[in-house]
Amino acid sequence: MSDTSDRIQELIDRPTESLAIELKQWIDPNSQEGKAKIVKACLAIRNYNGGYIVIGFNDKSREPDLKNVPKDVKKIFHLDKIQSIISKRASQPIEINIHFPERDQQTFPVISIEPGIKSPVVSKSEIKDGKGNILLKADTVYIRTLSSNNTPSTSQATWKDWPAIVDKCFDNREADIGRFLRRHLSGIENEFKKYISEIIINGDQPELAESPTEAITDTYHQEPKELPTERDVNKEILEFINYGKNRYSSVTKERNLILPVHGCWIVALIILNNNISHSANPNFLNLIKSSNPNYTGWPIWLVSSDFKNENSKPYVYDKAWEEYIVQLDSDFNEIDFIRFEPNGRFFHRRALEDDFKPKLGIKPNKVLDFSLVILRTAEAIGVGIELAKSMGYDIESTDLYFAFNWEGLKGRELVSWVFRSRRLFAVRKAYQDEISTTIRLPLDTPLSAISQYVYNATSPLYELFDGFDIGQNIVDELTAKVIERKS
Repeated sequence: MSDTSDRIQELIDRPTESLAIELKQWIDPNSQEGKAKIVKACLAIRNYNGGYIVIGFNDKSREPDLKNVPKDVKKIFHLDKIQSIISKRASQPIEINIHFPERDQQTFPVISIEPGIKSPVVSKSEIKDGKGNILLKADTVYIRTLSSNNTPSTSQATWKDWPAIVDKCFDNREADIGRFLRRHLSGIENEFKKYISEIIINGDQPELAESPTEAITDTYHQEPKELPTERDVNKEILEFINYGKNRYSSVTKERNLILPVHGCWIVALIILNNNISHSANPNFLNLIKSSNPNYTGWPIWLVSSDFKNENSKPYVYDKAWEEYIVQLDSDFNEIDFIRFEPNGRFFHRRALEDDFKPKLGIKPNKVLDFSLVILRTAEAIGVGIELAKSMGYDIESTDLYFAFNWEGLKGRELVSWVFRSRRLFAVRKAYQDEISTTIRLPLDTPLSAISQYVYNATSPLYELFDGFDIGQNIVDELTAKVIERKS
Protein backbone atom coordinates (compact mmCIF):
# COMPACT_ATOMS: atom_id res chain seq x y z
CA MET A 1 0.00 0.00 0.00
CA SER A 2 1.75 3.12 -1.23
CA ASP A 3 0.35 5.46 1.39
CA THR A 4 1.07 9.13 1.04
CA SER A 5 2.33 11.03 4.09
CA ASP A 6 -0.69 13.34 3.90
CA ARG A 7 -3.07 10.39 4.01
CA ILE A 8 -1.37 8.91 7.09
CA GLN A 9 -1.22 12.26 8.85
CA GLU A 10 -4.96 12.77 8.33
CA LEU A 11 -5.64 9.47 10.10
CA ILE A 12 -4.29 10.85 13.37
CA ASP A 13 -5.28 14.48 12.88
CA ARG A 14 -8.93 13.49 12.34
CA PRO A 15 -9.23 9.96 13.77
CA THR A 16 -12.38 8.03 12.97
CA GLU A 17 -13.48 4.42 12.85
CA SER A 18 -15.00 2.62 9.89
CA LEU A 19 -14.89 -0.86 8.44
CA ALA A 20 -11.55 0.10 6.87
CA ILE A 21 -10.09 1.87 9.92
CA GLU A 22 -9.76 0.53 13.47
CA LEU A 23 -8.69 2.68 16.41
CA LYS A 24 -6.77 1.00 19.22
CA GLN A 25 -5.52 2.28 22.54
CA TRP A 26 -1.88 1.58 23.29
CA ILE A 27 -0.99 -2.08 22.83
CA ASP A 28 1.99 -3.97 24.23
CA PRO A 29 3.19 -6.22 21.36
CA ASN A 30 5.32 -8.17 23.85
CA SER A 31 2.28 -9.42 25.77
CA GLN A 32 -0.05 -12.20 24.70
CA GLU A 33 -3.00 -9.83 24.90
CA GLY A 34 -1.21 -7.31 22.68
CA LYS A 35 -0.24 -9.93 20.11
CA ALA A 36 -3.82 -11.23 19.94
CA LYS A 37 -5.22 -7.73 19.41
CA ILE A 38 -2.75 -6.97 16.62
CA VAL A 39 -3.30 -10.26 14.80
CA LYS A 40 -7.08 -10.15 15.12
CA ALA A 41 -7.24 -6.58 13.82
CA CYS A 42 -4.88 -7.24 10.92
CA LEU A 43 -6.75 -10.37 9.84
CA ALA A 44 -10.08 -8.57 9.99
CA ILE A 45 -8.94 -5.58 7.95
CA ARG A 46 -7.18 -7.80 5.42
CA ASN A 47 -10.44 -9.73 4.98
CA TYR A 48 -12.17 -6.39 4.43
CA ASN A 49 -9.69 -5.83 1.57
CA GLY A 50 -7.22 -3.59 3.35
CA GLY A 51 -7.20 -0.56 5.59
CA TYR A 52 -5.54 0.86 8.68
CA ILE A 53 -5.02 0.28 12.39
CA VAL A 54 -4.38 3.53 14.24
CA ILE A 55 -2.82 2.94 17.66
CA GLY A 56 -2.82 5.24 20.67
CA PHE A 57 -6.39 6.58 20.44
CA ASN A 58 -9.55 5.99 22.43
CA ASP A 59 -12.08 4.40 20.08
CA LYS A 60 -14.97 6.09 21.88
CA SER A 61 -13.75 9.68 22.36
CA ARG A 62 -11.38 9.60 19.32
CA GLU A 63 -8.90 11.45 21.53
CA PRO A 64 -5.21 10.47 21.80
CA ASP A 65 -4.24 8.44 24.88
CA LEU A 66 -1.32 10.42 26.27
CA LYS A 67 -1.18 8.69 29.66
CA ASN A 68 -0.04 5.25 28.52
CA VAL A 69 2.49 6.10 25.83
CA PRO A 70 5.38 3.58 25.73
CA LYS A 71 8.93 4.88 26.02
CA ASP A 72 10.16 4.02 22.52
CA VAL A 73 7.21 3.79 20.14
CA LYS A 74 9.26 3.12 17.01
CA LYS A 75 11.23 0.32 18.65
CA ILE A 76 8.21 -1.40 20.19
CA PHE A 77 6.27 -1.24 16.93
CA HIS A 78 9.18 -2.00 14.61
CA LEU A 79 8.00 -3.39 11.27
CA ASP A 80 9.98 -6.63 11.51
CA LYS A 81 8.57 -7.34 14.95
CA ILE A 82 4.92 -6.72 14.05
CA GLN A 83 5.25 -8.55 10.74
CA SER A 84 6.64 -11.59 12.57
CA ILE A 85 3.74 -11.62 15.05
CA ILE A 86 1.24 -11.62 12.19
CA SER A 87 3.06 -14.10 9.94
CA LYS A 88 3.15 -16.75 12.66
CA ARG A 89 -0.64 -16.73 13.01
CA ALA A 90 -1.94 -15.88 9.51
CA SER A 91 -2.81 -18.64 7.05
CA GLN A 92 -1.26 -16.66 4.19
CA PRO A 93 1.22 -13.78 3.88
CA ILE A 94 -0.14 -10.35 4.77
CA GLU A 95 1.93 -7.42 3.62
CA ILE A 96 1.87 -4.54 6.08
CA ASN A 97 3.62 -1.24 6.54
CA ILE A 98 4.05 0.83 9.69
CA HIS A 99 4.09 4.61 9.71
CA PHE A 100 4.94 6.95 12.56
CA PRO A 101 3.18 10.29 12.08
CA GLU A 102 3.23 12.90 14.85
CA ARG A 103 0.48 14.89 16.51
CA ASP A 104 1.30 17.52 19.11
CA GLN A 105 4.90 16.23 19.20
CA GLN A 106 3.76 12.69 20.04
CA THR A 107 4.49 9.78 17.68
CA PHE A 108 1.69 7.32 16.91
CA PRO A 109 2.02 4.03 15.00
CA VAL A 110 -0.29 3.44 12.04
CA ILE A 111 -0.34 -0.07 10.56
CA SER A 112 -1.49 -0.19 6.93
CA ILE A 113 -2.70 -3.52 5.54
CA GLU A 114 -2.50 -4.16 1.81
CA PRO A 115 -5.69 -4.69 -0.25
CA GLY A 116 -5.99 -7.45 -2.84
CA ILE A 117 -7.46 -10.36 -0.85
CA LYS A 118 -8.18 -13.34 -3.13
CA SER A 119 -9.12 -15.88 -0.46
CA PRO A 120 -10.05 -15.31 3.20
CA VAL A 121 -7.18 -15.16 5.69
CA VAL A 122 -7.61 -17.54 8.61
CA SER A 123 -5.89 -17.61 12.00
CA LYS A 124 -3.77 -20.76 11.91
CA SER A 125 -2.84 -20.92 15.59
CA GLU A 126 -4.34 -19.72 18.84
CA ILE A 127 -3.03 -17.31 21.45
CA LYS A 128 -3.73 -17.87 25.17
CA ASP A 129 -3.12 -15.70 28.19
CA GLY A 130 -1.28 -16.83 31.34
CA LYS A 131 -4.45 -18.42 32.73
CA GLY A 132 -5.13 -20.47 29.63
CA ASN A 133 -7.92 -18.24 28.32
CA ILE A 134 -8.10 -18.17 24.54
CA LEU A 135 -7.45 -14.67 23.19
CA LEU A 136 -7.17 -15.63 19.52
CA LYS A 137 -8.93 -18.70 18.16
CA ALA A 138 -7.31 -21.03 15.64
CA ASP A 139 -8.99 -21.83 12.31
CA THR A 140 -11.12 -18.70 12.53
CA VAL A 141 -11.94 -15.98 10.01
CA TYR A 142 -12.04 -12.53 11.61
CA ILE A 143 -13.77 -9.64 9.86
CA ARG A 144 -14.84 -6.04 10.28
CA THR A 145 -18.58 -5.89 10.79
CA LEU A 146 -21.35 -3.57 11.94
CA SER A 147 -23.14 -3.90 15.27
CA SER A 148 -26.86 -3.40 15.80
CA ASN A 149 -26.45 0.40 15.87
CA ASN A 150 -24.18 0.32 12.78
CA THR A 151 -20.90 0.99 14.57
CA PRO A 152 -17.88 -0.97 13.29
CA SER A 153 -16.15 -3.73 15.25
CA THR A 154 -13.96 -6.79 14.76
CA SER A 155 -15.50 -10.23 15.24
CA GLN A 156 -15.67 -13.78 13.92
CA ALA A 157 -17.32 -14.21 10.54
CA THR A 158 -20.83 -15.66 10.55
CA TRP A 159 -22.88 -17.03 7.66
CA LYS A 160 -24.25 -13.53 7.02
CA ASP A 161 -20.75 -12.19 6.34
CA TRP A 162 -19.63 -14.73 3.75
CA PRO A 163 -21.30 -13.23 0.65
CA ALA A 164 -19.42 -9.94 1.16
CA ILE A 165 -16.13 -11.75 1.81
CA VAL A 166 -16.51 -13.87 -1.31
CA ASP A 167 -17.47 -10.84 -3.40
CA LYS A 168 -14.27 -9.02 -2.43
CA CYS A 169 -12.16 -12.07 -3.26
CA PHE A 170 -13.76 -12.48 -6.68
CA ASP A 171 -13.45 -8.77 -7.45
CA ASN A 172 -9.70 -8.96 -6.84
CA ARG A 173 -9.36 -12.11 -8.92
CA GLU A 174 -11.22 -10.39 -11.74
CA ALA A 175 -8.91 -7.38 -11.44
CA ASP A 176 -5.93 -9.72 -11.88
CA ILE A 177 -7.46 -11.17 -15.04
CA GLY A 178 -8.07 -7.66 -16.36
CA ARG A 179 -4.47 -6.61 -15.75
CA PHE A 180 -3.24 -9.79 -17.44
CA LEU A 181 -5.33 -9.15 -20.53
CA ARG A 182 -4.33 -5.50 -20.82
CA ARG A 183 -0.64 -6.33 -20.37
CA HIS A 184 -0.36 -9.32 -22.70
CA LEU A 185 -3.02 -8.62 -25.31
CA SER A 186 -2.42 -4.90 -25.78
CA GLY A 187 -1.21 -5.30 -29.37
CA ILE A 188 -3.92 -7.68 -30.53
CA GLU A 189 -6.87 -6.62 -32.66
CA ASN A 190 -9.86 -5.77 -30.50
CA GLU A 191 -12.06 -8.41 -32.12
CA PHE A 192 -9.66 -11.24 -31.29
CA LYS A 193 -8.98 -9.75 -27.85
CA LYS A 194 -12.68 -10.01 -27.02
CA TYR A 195 -12.73 -13.60 -28.28
CA ILE A 196 -9.81 -14.61 -26.01
CA SER A 197 -11.24 -12.67 -23.02
CA GLU A 198 -14.59 -14.43 -23.14
CA ILE A 199 -12.96 -17.85 -23.35
CA ILE A 200 -10.78 -17.11 -20.29
CA ILE A 201 -13.54 -15.61 -18.18
CA ASN A 202 -16.70 -17.43 -19.26
CA GLY A 203 -15.44 -20.59 -20.88
CA ASP A 204 -17.49 -19.65 -23.97
CA GLN A 205 -16.22 -19.68 -27.52
CA PRO A 206 -18.12 -16.92 -29.31
CA GLU A 207 -17.99 -16.60 -33.05
CA LEU A 208 -15.58 -13.99 -34.34
CA ALA A 209 -17.24 -10.99 -35.93
CA GLU A 210 -17.02 -10.70 -39.68
CA SER A 211 -15.64 -7.17 -39.47
CA PRO A 212 -13.95 -5.13 -36.73
CA THR A 213 -16.95 -2.82 -36.57
CA GLU A 214 -19.03 -5.69 -35.26
CA ALA A 215 -16.71 -6.34 -32.36
CA ILE A 216 -16.87 -4.74 -28.94
CA THR A 217 -13.57 -3.24 -27.84
CA ASP A 218 -12.76 -5.72 -25.07
CA THR A 219 -14.27 -7.35 -22.01
CA TYR A 220 -12.82 -4.80 -19.60
CA HIS A 221 -13.42 -1.71 -21.71
CA GLN A 222 -16.84 -2.27 -23.15
CA GLU A 223 -19.44 0.48 -23.11
CA PRO A 224 -21.93 0.11 -20.24
CA LYS A 225 -25.18 -1.49 -21.33
CA GLU A 226 -28.24 0.69 -21.82
CA LEU A 227 -30.38 -0.11 -18.82
CA PRO A 228 -34.17 0.18 -18.71
CA THR A 229 -35.60 3.14 -16.84
CA GLU A 230 -38.81 3.24 -14.84
CA ARG A 231 -38.76 6.97 -14.16
CA ASP A 232 -37.16 10.06 -15.63
CA VAL A 233 -33.98 9.65 -13.62
CA ASN A 234 -32.01 12.20 -15.62
CA LYS A 235 -34.55 14.90 -14.82
CA GLU A 236 -34.72 13.79 -11.19
CA ILE A 237 -30.99 13.89 -10.61
CA LEU A 238 -30.56 17.28 -12.25
CA GLU A 239 -33.35 18.64 -10.05
CA PHE A 240 -31.61 17.03 -7.07
CA ILE A 241 -28.35 18.79 -7.97
CA ASN A 242 -30.17 22.12 -8.18
CA TYR A 243 -31.80 21.43 -4.81
CA GLY A 244 -28.38 20.72 -3.30
CA LYS A 245 -26.93 23.90 -4.80
CA ASN A 246 -29.80 25.94 -3.38
CA ARG A 247 -29.35 24.38 0.05
CA TYR A 248 -25.63 25.24 -0.06
CA SER A 249 -26.42 28.85 -0.95
CA SER A 250 -29.11 29.09 1.74
CA VAL A 251 -26.92 27.75 4.53
CA THR A 252 -24.03 29.96 3.43
CA LYS A 253 -26.32 32.97 3.72
CA GLU A 254 -27.81 31.83 7.05
CA ARG A 255 -24.33 31.52 8.57
CA ASN A 256 -23.18 34.86 7.16
CA LEU A 257 -20.17 33.19 5.58
CA ILE A 258 -17.91 35.15 3.27
CA LEU A 259 -16.03 32.57 1.26
CA PRO A 260 -13.17 33.05 -1.19
CA VAL A 261 -14.05 32.84 -4.87
CA HIS A 262 -13.58 29.25 -5.97
CA GLY A 263 -14.63 26.64 -8.49
CA CYS A 264 -16.43 23.52 -7.35
CA TRP A 265 -17.09 19.90 -8.14
CA ILE A 266 -20.44 18.28 -7.42
CA VAL A 267 -21.46 14.63 -7.37
CA ALA A 268 -25.02 13.40 -6.90
CA LEU A 269 -26.13 9.78 -6.59
CA ILE A 270 -29.56 8.21 -6.82
CA ILE A 271 -29.88 4.52 -5.92
CA LEU A 272 -32.52 3.08 -8.25
CA ASN A 273 -34.38 0.66 -6.02
CA ASN A 274 -37.37 1.47 -3.81
CA ASN A 275 -37.34 -1.71 -1.73
CA ILE A 276 -35.12 -0.43 1.10
CA SER A 277 -36.33 1.94 3.80
CA HIS A 278 -34.17 3.96 6.18
CA SER A 279 -34.81 7.00 8.37
CA ALA A 280 -32.78 10.12 9.14
CA ASN A 281 -31.75 8.81 12.56
CA PRO A 282 -28.35 8.19 14.21
CA ASN A 283 -28.31 4.55 13.09
CA PHE A 284 -28.50 5.59 9.45
CA LEU A 285 -25.72 8.13 9.96
CA ASN A 286 -23.56 5.48 11.68
CA LEU A 287 -24.18 3.13 8.77
CA ILE A 288 -22.95 5.71 6.26
CA LYS A 289 -19.96 6.60 8.41
CA SER A 290 -18.90 3.00 9.04
CA SER A 291 -19.45 1.83 5.47
CA ASN A 292 -17.36 4.49 3.78
CA PRO A 293 -14.24 2.66 2.54
CA ASN A 294 -12.11 5.77 3.22
CA TYR A 295 -10.09 5.55 0.02
CA THR A 296 -8.61 8.95 0.91
CA GLY A 297 -7.99 10.93 4.07
CA TRP A 298 -10.81 13.35 3.26
CA PRO A 299 -13.31 10.99 1.63
CA ILE A 300 -16.34 11.69 -0.48
CA TRP A 301 -19.48 11.64 1.68
CA LEU A 302 -17.52 11.72 4.92
CA VAL A 303 -19.49 11.91 8.16
CA SER A 304 -18.30 14.74 10.40
CA SER A 305 -19.93 13.67 13.68
CA ASP A 306 -16.50 13.42 15.37
CA PHE A 307 -15.41 16.93 14.39
CA LYS A 308 -14.78 19.35 17.23
CA ASN A 309 -16.31 22.30 15.41
CA GLU A 310 -20.03 22.19 16.15
CA ASN A 311 -20.85 24.01 12.92
CA SER A 312 -19.28 21.17 10.95
CA LYS A 313 -21.32 18.41 12.56
CA PRO A 314 -24.31 16.75 10.85
CA TYR A 315 -27.85 18.04 11.36
CA VAL A 316 -31.24 16.95 10.02
CA TYR A 317 -33.04 19.10 7.46
CA ASP A 318 -36.00 18.08 5.32
CA LYS A 319 -35.86 14.39 6.33
CA ALA A 320 -32.15 14.04 5.59
CA TRP A 321 -28.75 14.56 7.19
CA GLU A 322 -26.74 17.56 6.04
CA GLU A 323 -23.20 18.77 6.72
CA TYR A 324 -21.53 22.07 5.93
CA ILE A 325 -17.80 21.92 6.56
CA VAL A 326 -15.71 25.05 6.16
CA GLN A 327 -12.07 24.86 7.16
CA LEU A 328 -9.84 27.68 5.94
CA ASP A 329 -6.38 27.91 7.42
CA SER A 330 -2.80 27.85 6.23
CA ASP A 331 -2.46 24.05 6.25
CA PHE A 332 -5.88 22.65 5.46
CA ASN A 333 -8.59 24.22 3.34
CA GLU A 334 -11.92 22.60 2.59
CA ILE A 335 -15.42 23.75 1.71
CA ASP A 336 -17.84 20.82 1.61
CA PHE A 337 -21.62 20.71 1.60
CA ILE A 338 -23.04 17.19 1.92
CA ARG A 339 -26.51 15.67 2.04
CA PHE A 340 -27.44 12.07 2.93
CA GLU A 341 -31.05 11.14 2.17
CA PRO A 342 -32.32 7.84 3.66
CA ASN A 343 -34.24 7.12 0.45
CA GLY A 344 -30.93 6.51 -1.35
CA ARG A 345 -29.99 9.96 -2.62
CA PHE A 346 -26.60 11.55 -1.88
CA PHE A 347 -25.17 14.98 -2.71
CA HIS A 348 -21.68 16.39 -2.24
CA ARG A 349 -20.43 19.82 -3.28
CA ARG A 350 -16.69 20.33 -2.82
CA ALA A 351 -14.52 23.36 -3.56
CA LEU A 352 -11.87 22.59 -6.15
CA GLU A 353 -8.63 21.70 -4.41
CA ASP A 354 -6.75 23.61 -7.10
CA ASP A 355 -7.98 26.88 -5.57
CA PHE A 356 -6.48 26.35 -2.10
CA LYS A 357 -2.83 25.45 -2.69
CA PRO A 358 -0.94 28.76 -2.32
CA LYS A 359 2.03 27.04 -0.66
CA LEU A 360 2.57 25.13 -3.88
CA GLY A 361 2.61 28.36 -5.86
CA ILE A 362 -0.77 27.62 -7.46
CA LYS A 363 -2.94 30.67 -8.04
CA PRO A 364 -6.66 30.18 -7.29
CA ASN A 365 -9.15 29.90 -10.16
CA LYS A 366 -6.38 29.45 -12.73
CA VAL A 367 -5.79 25.72 -13.15
CA LEU A 368 -7.44 22.28 -13.00
CA ASP A 369 -5.33 19.24 -12.20
CA PHE A 370 -6.30 16.50 -14.66
CA SER A 371 -5.48 13.62 -12.31
CA LEU A 372 -7.59 14.95 -9.41
CA VAL A 373 -10.64 14.84 -11.65
CA ILE A 374 -10.14 11.11 -12.22
CA LEU A 375 -9.19 10.33 -8.62
CA ARG A 376 -12.24 12.06 -7.14
CA THR A 377 -14.65 10.64 -9.74
CA ALA A 378 -13.36 7.10 -9.18
CA GLU A 379 -13.61 7.60 -5.43
CA ALA A 380 -17.23 8.79 -5.68
CA ILE A 381 -18.24 5.74 -7.73
CA GLY A 382 -16.41 3.35 -5.42
CA VAL A 383 -17.88 4.90 -2.28
CA GLY A 384 -21.35 4.94 -3.84
CA ILE A 385 -21.15 1.22 -4.56
CA GLU A 386 -20.08 0.42 -1.00
CA LEU A 387 -22.77 2.63 0.56
CA ALA A 388 -25.52 1.06 -1.54
CA LYS A 389 -24.42 -2.45 -0.60
CA SER A 390 -24.21 -1.56 3.09
CA MET A 391 -27.70 -0.05 2.99
CA GLY A 392 -29.01 -3.46 2.01
CA TYR A 393 -29.87 -2.95 -1.66
CA ASP A 394 -29.98 -6.11 -3.75
CA ILE A 395 -26.91 -6.11 -5.98
CA GLU A 396 -28.62 -7.88 -8.87
CA SER A 397 -31.68 -5.62 -9.17
CA THR A 398 -30.22 -2.23 -8.23
CA ASP A 399 -28.65 0.42 -10.45
CA LEU A 400 -26.73 3.53 -9.44
CA TYR A 401 -27.24 6.81 -11.29
CA PHE A 402 -24.49 9.40 -10.87
CA ALA A 403 -24.36 13.01 -12.01
CA PHE A 404 -21.15 15.04 -11.97
CA ASN A 405 -20.95 18.80 -12.29
CA TRP A 406 -17.93 21.10 -12.54
CA GLU A 407 -18.26 24.88 -12.16
CA GLY A 408 -15.84 27.78 -12.46
CA LEU A 409 -13.88 26.29 -15.36
CA LYS A 410 -13.65 29.23 -17.76
CA GLY A 411 -10.09 30.45 -18.18
CA ARG A 412 -8.52 27.54 -16.30
CA GLU A 413 -5.55 25.67 -17.72
CA LEU A 414 -5.33 21.88 -17.54
CA VAL A 415 -2.19 21.01 -15.58
CA SER A 416 -0.58 18.34 -13.40
CA TRP A 417 0.49 19.56 -9.96
CA VAL A 418 -0.53 16.48 -7.90
CA PHE A 419 1.82 14.13 -9.76
CA ARG A 420 4.72 16.33 -10.77
CA SER A 421 6.27 13.59 -12.90
CA ARG A 422 3.35 13.78 -15.33
CA ARG A 423 3.47 16.42 -18.03
CA LEU A 424 0.94 18.08 -20.30
CA PHE A 425 3.09 19.62 -22.98
CA ALA A 426 0.46 21.74 -24.73
CA VAL A 427 -1.34 24.65 -23.08
CA ARG A 428 -5.02 23.74 -22.91
CA LYS A 429 -7.62 26.16 -21.58
CA ALA A 430 -11.37 25.97 -21.02
CA TYR A 431 -13.70 28.54 -22.56
CA GLN A 432 -16.86 27.06 -21.05
CA ASP A 433 -17.57 27.67 -17.38
CA GLU A 434 -19.66 24.63 -16.41
CA ILE A 435 -20.39 21.09 -17.53
CA SER A 436 -22.47 18.16 -16.24
CA THR A 437 -22.23 14.47 -17.06
CA THR A 438 -24.20 11.39 -16.01
CA ILE A 439 -23.52 7.67 -15.84
CA ARG A 440 -25.56 4.66 -14.83
CA LEU A 441 -24.14 1.35 -13.66
CA PRO A 442 -25.40 -1.85 -12.04
CA LEU A 443 -24.66 -2.28 -8.35
CA ASP A 444 -22.98 -5.61 -9.05
CA THR A 445 -20.26 -3.85 -11.09
CA PRO A 446 -16.92 -4.95 -9.59
CA LEU A 447 -14.62 -2.18 -8.42
CA SER A 448 -12.03 -3.51 -10.84
CA ALA A 449 -14.34 -2.61 -13.74
CA ILE A 450 -15.36 0.97 -12.87
CA SER A 451 -12.61 2.72 -14.85
CA GLN A 452 -14.71 2.69 -18.04
CA TYR A 453 -17.46 4.52 -16.17
CA VAL A 454 -14.89 6.99 -14.82
CA TYR A 455 -13.74 7.62 -18.37
CA ASN A 456 -17.30 8.16 -19.59
CA ALA A 457 -18.00 10.59 -16.72
CA THR A 458 -14.86 12.68 -17.19
CA SER A 459 -14.08 12.69 -20.92
CA PRO A 460 -16.67 15.43 -21.74
CA LEU A 461 -14.95 17.64 -19.16
CA TYR A 462 -11.53 17.14 -20.74
CA GLU A 463 -12.94 17.93 -24.17
CA LEU A 464 -13.61 21.48 -22.94
CA PHE A 465 -9.85 21.94 -22.81
CA ASP A 466 -9.24 22.24 -26.55
CA GLY A 467 -10.60 18.78 -27.28
CA PHE A 468 -8.22 16.94 -24.96
CA ASP A 469 -8.61 13.13 -24.72
CA ILE A 470 -7.16 11.73 -21.51
CA GLY A 471 -6.92 8.14 -22.76
CA GLN A 472 -8.44 5.07 -21.15
CA ASN A 473 -5.06 3.73 -19.99
CA ILE A 474 -4.44 6.80 -17.80
CA VAL A 475 -7.92 6.50 -16.33
CA ASP A 476 -7.32 2.80 -15.62
CA GLU A 477 -4.07 3.57 -13.80
CA LEU A 478 -5.42 6.41 -11.66
CA THR A 479 -8.66 4.57 -10.84
CA ALA A 480 -6.62 1.62 -9.59
CA LYS A 481 -4.66 4.00 -7.34
CA VAL A 482 -7.88 4.99 -5.62
CA ILE A 483 -9.39 1.52 -5.25
CA GLU A 484 -6.09 0.09 -4.01
CA ARG A 485 -5.60 3.10 -1.68
CA LYS A 486 -2.42 4.21 -3.42
CA SER A 487 -3.51 7.76 -4.24
